[in-house]
Amino acid sequence: MPLIHTKNRKVFWQCWCSKFEQASECTQVNGKVGVHNVSNDFADYFARRYSFNNQQRAEQLKQEYLCLYATDTMHGLSLSDMYTIDTELVDNVAATMSRGKAAGIDRLSAEHLIFSHTSVLACRTCQLSCFGW
Repeated sequence: MPLIHTKNRKVFWQCWCSKFEQASECTQVNGKVGVHNVSNDFADYFARRYSFNNQQRAEQLKQEYLCLYATDTMHGLSLSDMYTIDTELVDNVAATMSRGKAAGIDRLSAEHLIFSHTSVLACRTCQLSCFGW
């Protein structure tokens, strides 16, 4: 009697995978081999993909933002002790961010946070905590 009929699905799928599926091991991406070469190619691609339409306007907006920030005219809601920012909160917010959107003034997209190392989120948590957010 076949394994599928005995309702031993785990054994059935292990058998199936061993016979028909092969583990694919990617050794090259776009003709590049090696972790550093592939990651540099990835970084170059996204640097080209997420660029400004108008460099002068982008610089103007950046200066306006920095001017607002430097004069301390931007204030958020004050948070009491009952609202704390921890790494779990930052991770959950990053995971729910919409993908495929344009990068912000800091040239970071949601994908940068979603796929970043956990230490980046820990650093971001410290930054937000230092600002009192």
